[in-house]
Amino acid sequence: MSNRDVVCYATGAALFGAAVGYVPNEKVWRRTLAKYAVKAERDVPFLTDVAGRCTRFQDKKGRLLILINVDADRTAKLEMTQVVGVLVHESVHAWRFILDDIGQSAQPEPVGHEIEAYAIQSISQAMIAGHRDTQK
Repeated sequence: MSNRDVVCYATGAALFGAAVGYVPNEKVWRRTLAKYAVKAERDVPFLTDVAGRCTRFQDKKGRLLILINVDADRTAKLEMTQVVGVLVHESVHAWRFILDDIGQSAQPEPVGHEIEAYAIQSISQAMIAGHRDTQK
């Protein structure tokens, strides 16, 4: 099995029992949904018309499963800092899903989740580019 055929999971107590995984392709997406017995396996496409996506499910034991994936064709045209930005953006959504799951989401929210994710994506891309540019 190559690296392109596995899910890369984030681990640690900070995730409060959630499984958060990066899914590199549709084959692994389908296999992962089947492994966790996600009911929506046939109904949820790998990607639609976006560069990246963060999707939450409940596994057969009721645990939170969060899968992050990016469109390889779309991201192949981006600079690495933009790809990292997309991953950071989707990671913000994953974190918000975890907060919702443990009852710690901000009520009422001062800004929407999507606005927050775009702002953090923009900041992180600029910081990553700044670091890259000053290390040459």
